Amino acid sequence: MRDAWGAGHLEVTLNRKRLILLTTLSLIIITLACLLINSRFKDPHVHAGDTPAYLAAAHNLARHGVFSEVIAPKPSPHVGREPGYALFLAALISSGTSLGNFDPACIQAAAACDRAIFRDAQYANVALALSAALLLCLTAWRITGWIWSGVIAFAYLMLNAQAFSWRHYLVSDYLAIWLVALVAATTVFWLKGKQRPLPAAATGLALAALILTKAIYLYLLPLIALAWLIFRGRSVGGPAASLPRWTGLAFITAALPVLAWMLRNYLAVGEFVLTDSRSGIALSTREVFNHMGFKENIAAFVFWTRGFGDGLAMHLFEPYIWQPFQLDWPGGYYDLGQHRYMPWVERVVAERGLSDAEARRIVDGILLRAYADQPFGYLLSYPAVFYRGIWIDEFIVVGLPALFTALMMALRRRELAMIGVLLPGLFNLAFYPAISLNIPRYQLTALPAIALAVAWLTYVYIRHQRQTRGLWTNFKR
Repeated sequence: MRDAWGAGHLEVTLNRKRLILLTTLSLIIITLACLLINSRFKDPHVHAGDTPAYLAAAHNLARHGVFSEVIAPKPSPHVGREPGYALFLAALISSGTSLGNFDPACIQAAAACDRAIFRDAQYANVALALSAALLLCLTAWRITGWIWSGVIAFAYLMLNAQAFSWRHYLVSDYLAIWLVALVAATTVFWLKGKQRPLPAAATGLALAALILTKAIYLYLLPLIALAWLIFRGRSVGGPAASLPRWTGLAFITAALPVLAWMLRNYLAVGEFVLTDSRSGIALSTREVFNHMGFKENIAAFVFWTRGFGDGLAMHLFEPYIWQPFQLDWPGGYYDLGQHRYMPWVERVVAERGLSDAEARRIVDGILLRAYADQPFGYLLSYPAVFYRGIWIDEFIVVGLPALFTALMMALRRRELAMIGVLLPGLFNLAFYPAISLNIPRYQLTALPAIALAVAWLTYVYIRHQRQTRGLWTNFKR
């Protein structure tokens, strides 16, 4: 009996070692393929888009210990974009990387700075995506208990060429992907374990870091608070659906760092806000699409289809229909939405003698009333704007149906951990088209949820197939 047990134990040990070897080799091969595909980098165009603000803030943090997007010999505290990515770049500047050679003159359009200065920051984008994929691997494995679900989640992100298409640029999205993956990992560690306070607090802190990198996630906190107040001490549909223990602690640890940063902004400039005027610009940019007619909405679906959409729209529609969708078209949707806001604020300041903050509140109010005056236009444009963002995912024709299917299954089965990891991605997909122009880059942070949904559904399907054949024990092994 002892010999038989020893032989069986040896066989299990060998199978386990074989499984570890196979999964390790799979992860290595996937990683090498990803690095090979994404080994080249374009000019980061640091003078354009959001990058100048991030670099200016990072420079001031690293050299002066002050958060400000204004380059000056002695910068004063300032309210700007979210501080998370600027802090990350400041760490790169201070840690001996090539970014330590950054000079603020580089963010001027006419500056001829060596692109090699920004190479380590570009490498960091890929490293953050790799780290996020590893977290997704561990998260999927923890949820299912099946190691290959982790490999699937890892591969979904690492082989997603579209997801890496912004790796050249110094923007906050890859740090945000890592933070979303961290929120998913801590959520699963909290909800799949004994629901202790430390994992709940870790989840809240990870969410706070995400909010301080992508302010849009601030709107998750009221939803969490509302759920806590409504369902505290109750159960929903039975004991298995009761609100997780320490949800209040998770909410508090998420809210406190955010409130602390808003208090810092209030002390610095007298405004209790998370960021500067970016929310108003986003509202302005989204509002222009409310005026699209039926034909323009159809054209939007065509024009925003990845790859061939813009060319096809040119053949199917008159120039006055498709030309405004171009980002560089004078008077087009982007040009009007993005570039009317600040002159509008400045005009209100000049005409009424108000402060900049008061003028922004007036302009924001006018924009909100414009939304209220065009409810049908807003609802009609939402599907097309939603559609625009999904094309950041190389495998979206599989991923999007998988995400919604996984949500329905998780709700039906009361899989709290799965619902928790899907929630940020679903929020991302739904909220960006509601309040912004929703360019595909904005949906990078939805990819972790989609990858986990695909991995989980694959596990559920194969488990079902194997169980019907009595092979599940060997399959799990």
